[in-house]
Amino acid sequence: MKKYTHLNKKEREILYDWLHQGLKQYQIAKRLWRDPWTISRELERNRCLLEVSLNNNPQEKCKKENYHYLPDRAECKYKARKKESWKQKPILKNGIIFSYVVEQLKYGYSPEIISWRLEYETNMKISHEAIYQFIYNREFKHLKLWEYLPRQRKKRRWYSWRKMKRTLIPNRIDISERPEDIDNRKTIWHWEWDSIEWKRWTGWCLHVSVERYSRLTRIRKLNRKRAKLTNSALMNIFSEIPQWLRKSITFDNWSEFTAWEKLNKEIWIDCYFTHPYSSWEKWTVERINGFIRRFLPKGTDFNDISPEYIKNIEDWINNRPMNCLWFKTPNEVFNEHLNSLI
Repeated sequence: MKKYTHLNKKEREILYDWLHQGLKQYQIAKRLWRDPWTISRELERNRCLLEVSLNNNPQEKCKKENYHYLPDRAECKYKARKKESWKQKPILKNGIIFSYVVEQLKYGYSPEIISWRLEYETNMKISHEAIYQFIYNREFKHLKLWEYLPRQRKKRRWYSWRKMKRTLIPNRIDISERPEDIDNRKTIWHWEWDSIEWKRWTGWCLHVSVERYSRLTRIRKLNRKRAKLTNSALMNIFSEIPQWLRKSITFDNWSEFTAWEKLNKEIWIDCYFTHPYSSWEKWTVERINGFIRRFLPKGTDFNDISPEYIKNIEDWINNRPMNCLWFKTPNEVFNEHLNSLI
């Protein structure tokens, strides 16, 4: 895709000449190899009044016929706007806010959480968007604060999705058959499960289970992505949770979940599967995987990671305030619901 560039002085002079020749905007755009909207914006932004005296007459200023396009004036207006755009807004000019934001970013909190906690703790306000602008601001680029964000990206970008492929899970129950109250998170005790590898098809991996409503997380380290080991890890996790607190679990379509029917019979839990390569259908656990990747980036050899370190990651996630939980922690939400049933 060709990178967008602004009109230059020569193009503005050509635009002026062709306008006087009576060409239409779409014709000029085609000749200049420009989008018609580019020409339209140029004429709208950089037109000027024919007479200065008309500035004091509101009725005359509203008439389009009193405006004219001049390339020299258009170039001056463009340069003035460009110069103004380089003036940075006062971002985090308060020293207290600056120190607080940097400290909380390094602790692993997202800009949304920092924005809310700052107002809650100090009564000072700043939007999460202002924090993002601060992180990506040229003046503070040397701090490399984007490295503390969940995705650690130098630039903000949109997501792209992969194409669907055929699944090989036997007798799978499609996610489309999952009850609506689970989809809408109206009930608790429904789980999602996923795996994290350090390298594709090799060695150790992490299996992550997340409760959809409270975001309570459990992590287990396994030496192989095998169906038998996956079932053992799941039974180990759910052995700590009473039977009536485990109602359903949602998997993706990898081979480690092929023994789901045996799991269904042994721990009495309903199992559902997402559509192939549709990770957004179990976005809760994918989001938690992003938190784990902060501590264990891609390429980390899980064989060298101790169970104590994994437990520390699990505790950090479960004690981290979340926007979707009204800035409560997963442990707080889970325990609130648990105590309400006792």
